[in-house]
Amino acid sequence: KVGDNLWDAQGQAQGAFEGVVLQGALEGSNVRPVVELTRLIEISRAYQSAAKIVSGADELRKSAIERLGR
Repeated sequence: KVGDNLWDAQGQAQGAFEGVVLQGALEGSNVRPVVELTRLIEISRAYQSAAKIVSGADELRKSAIERLGR
């Protein structure tokens, strides 16, 4: 460490490169679109259910306040 958030990397070993470079090749996606879309739908439904529960609890709270205020 040199100072002022600077780092001197002299004398440190370089990591071995273990990859392969192919000319003209296209990299494939590491995402499965159908699986991710299914997960997105599941998460969306869970969020909607949670929002309904929060809304219902809010309505119960309002009703309780109105009854206690009478």
